[in-house]
Amino acid sequence: MNLEKMRASRNNSQVALISYTTVRGKNPEKLICVFEGYEDLPYYETIFNRVGNTVAFASIIAKGKDQVLSLRHALQNNHYQDNKVRFFVDQDFDGLKGYSSGDDIYMTEGYSIENHLADAQILSSLLNSEFKCCTDEDEISISKVNALFDGFLEVFFVIMRPVNQAIFYARTHGVKLRNIEDKIGEYFLVTLDSITDKNSDYFELIGWPEDVARDISSVEGVFSKMDPHMQWRGKFIFELFIKFLHQLKNDRTSDSPKIFAKKSGVKFDPNGEIIRSLASLSAIPKSLSVFITQFQR
Repeated sequence: MNLEKMRASRNNSQVALISYTTVRGKNPEKLICVFEGYEDLPYYETIFNRVGNTVAFASIIAKGKDQVLSLRHALQNNHYQDNKVRFFVDQDFDGLKGYSSGDDIYMTEGYSIENHLADAQILSSLLNSEFKCCTDEDEISISKVNALFDGFLEVFFVIMRPVNQAIFYARTHGVKLRNIEDKIGEYFLVTLDSITDKNSDYFELIGWPEDVARDISSVEGVFSKMDPHMQWRGKFIFELFIKFLHQLKNDRTSDSPKIFAKKSGVKFDPNGEIIRSLASLSAIPKSLSVFITQFQR
């Protein structure tokens, strides 16, 4: 089997079908939720609990959007219809990729779950709790941090605009990209003072094929109408948010803080497993709340 066939075999629905068969065999009556990746489980599980879902479920990590959609398609074409399976996918730039919508599948309102975990509301909550900004002298610091984050986002949206537009073009024109580099340090440098564009070859960083022209101007009209915070690649803005929080922690715990009024201990680890923590603070998308209520029926 050559490399391409190995990849095709790994990515087809057979792997997901095997997982489904195994999980269903062990849980004949339980609801099964199929997710794209491991990071989805703590997010959705947290939101389920916040909404008030009391239905226990078994999970399948399909390791990719294509696998989730392929498994759903395979089950739909099977003579045995399993009505206790729900699928969860990111909207990305390509939606459901031609597959039908339905009451059994949820697609994020933003590009991905990460877009819902990096915003001013969550930042304010973290400042009040994890960064211990709850005294009068901290009010100025909170204002500084919020203004700084807004400024970071403005610069971020300028630097990452062509990167996202190139990915959008690829996804809507059938251009197969190699592995996309999600480490924002490859695109720009972040300190508590500024964001500096590295002027990197972003086509190379997103794995653009050498035999495909780099002219992406034809999608400018459609792309310009997108909300950069919610509809651009979520992993980029999420990593910016994490790096920003890390810089804030360094400042808050330093002997001579620049932003905060004084030094204070912070146990919160922005570089740890924080999806569940951020999900507990995030706004719940209305469409997801409605989708979850179906579990109760």
